[in-house]
Amino acid sequence: MESTGQMLWQVIRSFEESVMLLQHMGRHLEEAGDKERAAIFSKKARELEKRSRTFHEATMDHESLSGDNLGQQPDG
Repeated sequence: MESTGQMLWQVIRSFEESVMLLQHMGRHLEEAGDKERAAIFSKKARELEKRSRTFHEATMDHESLSGDNLGQQPDG
């Protein structure tokens, strides 16, 4: 069974891949002259990227509180 941390990192990778795909599609549409739809894809990519950052921060917080890290001294 996967740990919660592993599942969270899989979600982050999924977000990142989706952002890259949306950006790619936006660029492709813009190159094809469909600026209106390109703008929609670019906007969605930015929105998902923002959500991904929030999720990434929450995952980092989760890892700092995980049982594996309890009792360890923080870096710095």
